[in-house]
Amino acid sequence: MLGIAGVPAILQLICMFCFPESPKWLIKMNRMQQAHEVFSRIFNVETPEGKEEMNREIAMIKEAMELEDVTTSQWNKYKELFTVYRKVVFIGVMLQVWQQLSGINTVMYYGPEVMKQAGFGSEGDELSVIKRI
Repeated sequence: MLGIAGVPAILQLICMFCFPESPKWLIKMNRMQQAHEVFSRIFNVETPEGKEEMNREIAMIKEAMELEDVTTSQWNKYKELFTVYRKVVFIGVMLQVWQQLSGINTVMYYGPEVMKQAGFGSEGDELSVIKRI
């Protein structure tokens, strides 16, 4: 039961090696050719509109990165978590707290035992369960 929960994680780990890097990261590392290749998968670069949209997107990324480098230090980024993004961080933390307090871990841990004691176990075949109902 617990092993099946690892299947999506393993699948995601395997697929992760097939995914390209983020265009923003590629542009930040001055790997423009690879950024163009990634954007060519997203935009239809065969048409003039697609090329224009791709170039506009690259220009916006460069502009945002320049503005980010000039105005934001590492300390200011951390401060933004508790000032600008305070509500978003609060909601995210409270969702995690609520998930833990809801008792889902208890249900997942004791659920099979409760079902077994109720007669839905592996004592016999499925017909024995139907006869009890």
